[in-house]
Amino acid sequence: PGAKIAVVGGGFIGSEIAAALATARCRVTMLFPEDGIGARLFPSALSAFVNDVYRERGVEVRPNELVTAIETSGDGFRVVSEDGVAIEADAVVTGLGITPATELAEALGLPVDDGIVVDAYGRVGGRDDVFAAGDVARFPVAALGRTMRVEHEDHANTHGRVVGANMAGAGIAYDHLPFFYS
Repeated sequence: PGAKIAVVGGGFIGSEIAAALATARCRVTMLFPEDGIGARLFPSALSAFVNDVYRERGVEVRPNELVTAIETSGDGFRVVSEDGVAIEADAVVTGLGITPATELAEALGLPVDDGIVVDAYGRVGGRDDVFAAGDVARFPVAALGRTMRVEHEDHANTHGRVVGANMAGAGIAYDHLPFFYS
């Protein structure tokens, strides 16, 4: 309790660890380059709402802060943003997510948009012989009326099972809406 913790990242890992640390009565500062917590996944109004919920629970939420350096400072650390903001902390946790490796798909002329674009069956480019699943796949989400790419174990496990079955001829549409712990 009372420790100053800087959390770099506003996605799943960053938000989960920030929530746990705040519950443990640490003084938490979250820094991330997006407009809000979960902004890569949530609609903007929901992301803004989540920012407010975290602030109400004592977390200092600093959106639009791209971290450029983490330096040692005395017995702790200094987290420095692109804008020159410096946050002193006893410890730093980073939850940065991934950049999907799409080079092979691009070289083959397959559709890519922050991930490999797949249909509801995991097929890439409308082909019956090319599939992608998990964190790298941008898939249709009927409930939200758009496509998305999700970096979460629930999606990776569920999508992988469905797409793997489809590779063997099952013909199962992926209609699972990924869930999140917080």
